[in-house]
Amino acid sequence: MTSVASTSDATFADEVVARSHQQPVLVDFWAAWCGPCRVLGPVLERLAPEVADRVSIVKLDTEANPATAARYAIRSIPAVKLFKAGVVAAEFVGALPEGQILAFIDEHCPSPRDQQAAAARAALQADDVNGAGRLAALVLAEAPDHQEALVVAARAALASGDRAGARVHAERVSAYVAQ
Repeated sequence: MTSVASTSDATFADEVVARSHQQPVLVDFWAAWCGPCRVLGPVLERLAPEVADRVSIVKLDTEANPATAARYAIRSIPAVKLFKAGVVAAEFVGALPEGQILAFIDEHCPSPRDQQAAAARAALQADDVNGAGRLAALVLAEAPDHQEALVVAARAALASGDRAGARVHAERVSAYVAQ
């Protein structure tokens, strides 16, 4: 089970900045006295195993590591910064609910399936109906309920004249996605 690792002023450059060149690193800047930090910490612990293939989650105690906190202008905690390729790529402040944190990670660190579904959507937008259908089918083979892949598969089937195939995929799209 993957958990949230701790870093320090001494190890931040290696454990966050350098590592972020291989995989994005989400850093939770926190302190023991901070109530919202005590709310956010367990949420990140729960999410860590679920998102480990896309992002590493690390925490830094700002009281014990003031140099790094100052370097990244931490003025309010909890502060969460996403590092990619050695720099801060996105951030938020406060103890967000689990769903919002997951949406943040999904937006900034898409899974390989999500990337492939986005490629299928791009192929469809470029009028490559066959390519879009193939890419969507690859995603659906691994994740049969992947909503974006279902939408692309339905649209590709419809564009190629396969109304029955379009209907099969469209019926599995959730009402929220279909809007």
